[in-house]
Amino acid sequence: MYIYLPDELHGLPALLHKLCSNPALLENSFTLMDKVPVGAFRLPKFTVSYKMDAKETLRDLGLRLPFEYPAADFSEMLESAPERTFVSAVFHESFVEVNEEGTEASAATAIVMGFGCAMMPPVQTVDFIADHPFMFLIREELCGVLVFTGQVTIPSISRQISDV
Repeated sequence: MYIYLPDELHGLPALLHKLCSNPALLENSFTLMDKVPVGAFRLPKFTVSYKMDAKETLRDLGLRLPFEYPAADFSEMLESAPERTFVSAVFHESFVEVNEEGTEASAATAIVMGFGCAMMPPVQTVDFIADHPFMFLIREELCGVLVFTGQVTIPSISRQISDV
């Protein structure tokens, strides 16, 4: 887990803008591997969760065919469907919790299939003291893939819950 704590109290938006404008800073930064002597290290406990209906996001990215009836074809994946099937919803949820015992992170995606032409309605649903907004990311160390990323905008000593 990597924690990016801006020097300025309200510096998180500028940091996020800088990292989003130049993602190579995350990939090629040797500072991620530098070992720096740290005095006090304080990180608040926090829980971050996010839920979304990803159907429109996937459509915006160009994935259209699975959502279109009768063009969608899942016959190779389903043994015996009563009618033509299509994807009617894609739900995604992620969760990260950091506390004294460590870090727990998980993510799940569920796909709702529709039959025929009826659409399913969407479900509504240096001392390092992180005492001001910060971002975090969790990277798989072997191949370097970013697995989770988020921000904590209201850190406190007590348990903090925030949506990304």
